[in-house]
Amino acid sequence: MEAKLLPAVEDLLRERSIHEIGLDELLSRAGVAKSTFYYHFRHKVDLLIRLAGRVADDVLTGNGWWAAFPTSRSELGARIAVTFEAYRRHALLISALLDASPSDAELRATVEGTFETASREVAAHIASGQKRGKVRTDVRADAAATWIMSMMVWGLPRMVDPGAESDDVAVAAESLAVIIWQALYSGVTKPAGKKSAS
Repeated sequence: MEAKLLPAVEDLLRERSIHEIGLDELLSRAGVAKSTFYYHFRHKVDLLIRLAGRVADDVLTGNGWWAAFPTSRSELGARIAVTFEAYRRHALLISALLDASPSDAELRATVEGTFETASREVAAHIASGQKRGKVRTDVRADAAATWIMSMMVWGLPRMVDPGAESDDVAVAAESLAVIIWQALYSGVTKPAGKKSAS
């Protein structure tokens, strides 16, 4: 059901804010009967919560740059670009969710939970990398992860909007890659014969 409603929501968000989209209009755009909607969802906010989870899976699960340890800064930039492209596909909805979350406790908890989950995954990546000699040991994993994710949450809406060109996304990804590479990976001892990107 979310697969039918997600494109309709994102289509309507090109025309008006999430607060101005009525349920009847949304269901008409998606071609979904009201009885069918209420079989799956309690109300519009319940739909937004489910869509938030679906979008988080698309943007973060499998697309997070922290899924593996990069061997070069360019590889890190390429991985971040994948995450940014996934974000761009859903930028309107993500912005709408952030805008609506302060007025609904359940939606706010969902948005905050997504941030906290991603931060924990980045912290685990850092801690694991430190044990394996792939991440600098002078970095506090939890604090660094929170700062990195906060930069992404603040920066993505400003630098990767739905109309951004692929070149703009690549520049944004490379810029963040420079910051993360220097913060986490630069200066880590490599096996003889291998050089680190700088």
